Amino acid sequence: MVYKHPFDISIISSVLGISYNKFYRQFKECLTDFKTERGQEQLHQHDFDIYSNGKYKNIFVPIFRPECFGVHMAIDEKHINGQFYTVLSNAKTGKVALLCSTIRANELKICLDKFGPILETVSYVSLDLSPTFELVVNENFTNAIQIADKFHVIKNGVEDLQAIRIRLKQEELKLQREEQALHEKNTRKVKIKF
Repeated sequence: MVYKHPFDISIISSVLGISYNKFYRQFKECLTDFKTERGQEQLHQHDFDIYSNGKYKNIFVPIFRPECFGVHMAIDEKHINGQFYTVLSNAKTGKVALLCSTIRANELKICLDKFGPILETVSYVSLDLSPTFELVVNENFTNAIQIADKFHVIKNGVEDLQAIRIRLKQEELKLQREEQALHEKNTRKVKIKF
């Protein structure tokens, strides 16, 4: 049992593209400080509860590293073991500054408020084209310029191009059907005259 609940870190290692043994060693010795009892107690020090829809929801924050902040940050979501997590990482070094078990803007604001004035030092934030992350960046990274990541720009461009292609194809097929119907109608009139 890694956390309060059973958790399989092999899923995270496969998502990150790192070998399980290397990730386990880094997770144990660097990220969580599991070597000491004090380190195990500190694992959930940044977790918090939020009251929503008439019940309390526990937000897990297994990684909280202000020292990993830089001028250019990246924010994205990951689906790990049936739950969505938000990952905030340094775009230059690749180090993760925040991993929290939510993708909701109001809950992310609470997580990010714990970083304090360091958020103002961020100049650029790379993000997908999600309205939620746009809201999060606008509210929390007041000095940052938003940069759409190239994967989502290309993906949306290809999807839009495909939608245009399909629409034009449908219009052309409709014209062909109309021409075919008109041709059949004219052919019937010609046969009747003989």
